[in-house]
Amino acid sequence: MGADEDVDNAAKDVDKTAIDHDLRGLAYFGNLADVYAWKPELVDPLQKSNTPLLKRPSPQGSTLGTKTLPTSASLENTSNVMVLDDFANGYHDSGYDGCQGATIEEEAYILEQWQRVEVFNYFTHRRVGIPPPTWINAGHRNGALVLGTFNIESRLGDPQDDNKRMLEKEEMKYKLASILTQMADCYGFDGWFINIESRFLDEDWAGGVPLRSFLEELKNGLAKLPSGGKVVWYDSIIRSNKREYQNTLNEENVDFAKAAGSLMANYWWDFKDKKGKPNTSKVSQALTTASKVPMNPYNVYFGVECWSQAGKDYRSYGIDGVTAMTDVVGESGTCSSGLGHGGTATGLAIKPLANRGFGFAIFSAHWAYPHFWRIGHKAEGEMYSRAVDRFMWEGTPDMEQNLPGLKCGCEAGVSKHIRSDFKYNPINSHAKRYPAGSEAFFHTDYNEPVVYLGKSLEKAATSRFRAHIGRQSVLPPPAERFVTLVNTTNHSTIGTMSALMKNDQPMANRSKCSINVGVKAVANSSDGSQLDGKLILHQLGADGKVDLDLVVSYQRLVELPEL
Repeated sequence: MGADEDVDNAAKDVDKTAIDHDLRGLAYFGNLADVYAWKPELVDPLQKSNTPLLKRPSPQGSTLGTKTLPTSASLENTSNVMVLDDFANGYHDSGYDGCQGATIEEEAYILEQWQRVEVFNYFTHRRVGIPPPTWINAGHRNGALVLGTFNIESRLGDPQDDNKRMLEKEEMKYKLASILTQMADCYGFDGWFINIESRFLDEDWAGGVPLRSFLEELKNGLAKLPSGGKVVWYDSIIRSNKREYQNTLNEENVDFAKAAGSLMANYWWDFKDKKGKPNTSKVSQALTTASKVPMNPYNVYFGVECWSQAGKDYRSYGIDGVTAMTDVVGESGTCSSGLGHGGTATGLAIKPLANRGFGFAIFSAHWAYPHFWRIGHKAEGEMYSRAVDRFMWEGTPDMEQNLPGLKCGCEAGVSKHIRSDFKYNPINSHAKRYPAGSEAFFHTDYNEPVVYLGKSLEKAATSRFRAHIGRQSVLPPPAERFVTLVNTTNHSTIGTMSALMKNDQPMANRSKCSINVGVKAVANSSDGSQLDGKLILHQLGADGKVDLDLVVSYQRLVELPEL
């Protein structure tokens, strides 16, 4: 699962455990021998999350492009989102996601859309990957579940031997299921993404019954956690003990999906073949299977591989003959789902899922950061990769108008990433939105996880960024940090009001505040009329029947008598 280069790099670590990463709070295990030797009392406190999961209210529908709360109708046409990310293969030596934070030289991936995310998985090509406490804290502060990774891929160690060992029992219980449950409890995260891409030995298979029992035992153990736990099974091994991606929920994988409680379907779920003919809808097949079992479609996530939009040769994803972007994004403007649907086209591809109650899983959500750059040296505070990431989620900023000089590694260039139908179908237009905070609590200090510090004094043309993922607060969506101001007399547009985060502000004008709310008028009023406009930074789900206290701490830098 994921890019071949990541698997090859991680294969070097297969016999290692992250003992040398203790000071950064990182932990992973390269083999089951180390997993079975694990004890809770040996865990360094720096490796543990210190932020419990915030119990946020039920999700809302999409409110993209509006300043009002959603209706029940909008909720019906939106999907729940799982993000799986393996930025730079994870567990960074730079300290980018370490518990101490670090100063780094390159812009690094951050997740700005936590209110759209139900589940976050820190994916890793190691046997067992523990999410760094920084990511757990950020996710929990925003109300999202955070999952670790249990991974048996064909090129990591001896997969069949570990397949056998994972089914070992001790006192009539699966030893590994017990340890994985204890790990989630000890480190403070919420469950596991199970990725097994190597078949079991025939003598261990027994019709798949032991594997189903293992998944059920793990699910039931995690259910005792405060968060209720979660297990997501990846669509790979089927009931005949073969690795055959079904790209849907069907009779071949439904037993394992139901035992785990959730399924991530592989990426090739609805695409055109090399002759341009659409395949049978995998989405419809999943709906039929889910109704028979029964299984809630809410727990079925269809996979989206973001890197698939960037590559020109898709054979590495398992389909021969599909070798050009036009095979999946036609010259007529049609964008099929499945292969080629990632990147800036992700929102358009998931549109059919929102109408059927299914979720979607975004793999390699960080893709814009290594894929895009600007001609010449980075200017003061420019973050082009982050701007592309915002375009993928929000449809703004306009990549053609606002990002001059943008380049990427595609042979066809940037143009294939900036089509108008991508702009008008971003992820957020089809994703559920969770309220910020809980029914009785909301707090933010507007801390960003990666902040641009300026040019390095030691290295010419080198930028400096301060990274501390664990300090990320509840942030307003980037597209909602400004509003147009209207003249109350003639209703003309006369300015804007904006809430600028540190990274949004020019270096020379940055204050010590985490957020700077200001007004920019394009015309002065001489008739005594006033400016009108509401800047809604957060949509809360507070219980109106409960008496709540409001405390706001701020510094008024400029007197604005007209407000």
